[in-house]
Amino acid sequence: MTAVSLLERLAKQAGEEAEARLALARAEALRITQEGDEQRALRRRTAVAQRAGELRATHDEACAMAALHTANATLTARARLLDRVFSAANEMVRQASSLELLRPAIARRLGMALDHVDVSRCRVTCGVLAREIVQRVATDRGVPSAGVTIDEAAPLGSIVQSDDGVAEIDATVAGALRQGAPELSVIALAMFAEPR
Repeated sequence: MTAVSLLERLAKQAGEEAEARLALARAEALRITQEGDEQRALRRRTAVAQRAGELRATHDEACAMAALHTANATLTARARLLDRVFSAANEMVRQASSLELLRPAIARRLGMALDHVDVSRCRVTCGVLAREIVQRVATDRGVPSAGVTIDEAAPLGSIVQSDDGVAEIDATVAGALRQGAPELSVIALAMFAEPR
């Protein structure tokens, strides 16, 4: 083997070795680049998912606040409506012109109150407007005439007390309004509710 052929063979081997190393280096560079791309894509997906979660939380909070504000406004409007309804009812009770409409209710409430006391020993107090109705019902039920007291400051209707003062039954129209307020509120709100 001559020196020239030896040199050619060594040069050829060196070239092949260089190409193999170059191919390895390119493959390693490609692997590193792909790995970097995957890491960047993963970081990007993670950041997008985190931001989407933050936006969802902000959206949910805004929806909850809007619902709370709407519920508060609705309750406030309903409370104002009920105030107006009950103010009008109380004003009607205070007017003498409503007495004719309320006579049956006054008599019925007094009768129910008298069912719970010893009528021969109870005291019945009423205002001037309801005097005639109260005296008639009290007399019919056996309350002595001395047991009925007229008080100009008394509300429309009557108040029944046991002789020992332990029991006091509010049989006034205003008391009926207070007592029936929950049911009356439901009825009033249903009457004035917006159709859905």
